[in-house]
Amino acid sequence: PCPVCGAVEHPAPAALAADHVDAVAVQAAEEERQAAEHRLATAAATVERLAERVGTLRERAEGHDEPSATALLDAARTQVQVCRTATARVEALATELDGFDAATRDREQLRAQVDAERSGAQATLDALRKRLALEEAEVTAARGEYPSVAARHTAVQAEAQAAADLAEAVAEHGAARADCAGRQV
Repeated sequence: PCPVCGAVEHPAPAALAADHVDAVAVQAAEEERQAAEHRLATAAATVERLAERVGTLRERAEGHDEPSATALLDAARTQVQVCRTATARVEALATELDGFDAATRDREQLRAQVDAERSGAQATLDALRKRLALEEAEVTAARGEYPSVAARHTAVQAEAQAAADLAEAVAEHGAARADCAGRQV
């Protein structure tokens, strides 16, 4: 039958043109079609895989588009830099704190030494106070009824002088009596 009209016979069949497709061309076209279908299937699978990846990435992006994701990335980079700066500051402060701890230990040792010296000085002071109290009691006892030791000293010197004067007078009196007795005989 005729591929154009379907009739079994044609009163004036069409003549084949020079560019008429033969079996080899049909076979080549079929192979080209199969190759194109294969490329199409491969491309469709690639599109499907990429669409799936885009969907996954969109989920991960939580609805952000490129500008907002870029802004978030810039903000995150800024925060990372802030954290790095803070980490460096913490390390510097930790070093400074170690220095303060060492200084504190040195001061605690010095304080213990000063406390020991102070305890020794306190013991010496307590002993001196006790000695002073004893010596004050001794001076008070030695002073007697006088307002000061100097006043007692002056009074004692006066008494000593009076005693010396009396002793001299007694001696003179004894000498005078002896002289008188020697004259009366």
